[in-house]
Amino acid sequence: MRALDKNGGPGYTGRVDFIADWRDKGLLKPEQARLLSDIESGRLFSISAELKAFLYIGALLIVAGVGGTVKRYMLELGPAAITAGLSAAVLACFYYCFSRGRPYSPEKIESPTPAFDYILYMGCAFWGILFGYLETHYHLLAANWDYYLLASSALFFWLAYRFDNRLVLAMALTTLGSWFGFRFSHVDLPFFALRQRGLAFGAAVVFSGWWLENRARVKEHFADTYYSIGLHALFWSLLWGLFDQGVVSFYAPALALLCAATIRYGLRRRNFQYLLWGTVYGYIGLSDIMVRNVFGLLGIIGVGLDSLYFMASSVAVIVLIFAFRKRLEQDA
Repeated sequence: MRALDKNGGPGYTGRVDFIADWRDKGLLKPEQARLLSDIESGRLFSISAELKAFLYIGALLIVAGVGGTVKRYMLELGPAAITAGLSAAVLACFYYCFSRGRPYSPEKIESPTPAFDYILYMGCAFWGILFGYLETHYHLLAANWDYYLLASSALFFWLAYRFDNRLVLAMALTTLGSWFGFRFSHVDLPFFALRQRGLAFGAAVVFSGWWLENRARVKEHFADTYYSIGLHALFWSLLWGLFDQGVVSFYAPALALLCAATIRYGLRRRNFQYLLWGTVYGYIGLSDIMVRNVFGLLGIIGVGLDSLYFMASSVAVIVLIFAFRKRLEQDA
């Protein structure tokens, strides 16, 4: 923008500063022109990603510190002090969010303050620590303790949509997945073991994200969070089945199809994370098949190619990932 040919003619050597030109013509105010010049020249740049990372790490450290304190000093502090302290922390976080949060909207809402999302996240984490402590100390629900997970998941879902928070939405989905796994672990059905529950949960989460994005049109930007949680559950469940039952099973072709679909979706949406997941999970599955079948057979006859395979294939995967990244940058 700052130094482009005026008309692109082959004999023209002059340069034009378009920002200064627009400022002189009155299209930009002087302060706007200075801001654009600083951004274009690199003197002014965004540290939004770094700030978010530091805030998230800080929130995790605070939550970990509180959890460690409760665990270590449970007897010394006493149940009344711990319950009161955790309750006060939860109420303080939620009061901050409800007093400063913007009204609900089915569209995307920007956070009112830089720390808002992380304070809401800490409030939800303190809620989980509080429930865990109450059940550990008082055994209120006993064998039905997993309903704490279900209640927490419902609260997290409501807070995520109320305040447009994808961190809390991820907590809601993972908490719901934990409840789903524990609740149906008592069901003695051979076709509904833990990995089948993982497949069912992952498929349900992916479908929910698709439906909310394409049919309900509610918080469409939440779709990636649903897809992320659901796809990881599907990938790990399929890999688990592949490791357990081998290549001659449902899991091998299902994993291949899911990897192909994920890569295709990533290319269509120009989203690198889906390309990365499809490539890495596919490589893990292929490596397991190669090691246990091809290299196992070759080892019997005295031919060892497993080390060579891992060196060559790892390089190939890295090259493929960079090729995907370059293609996305060219298409952008």
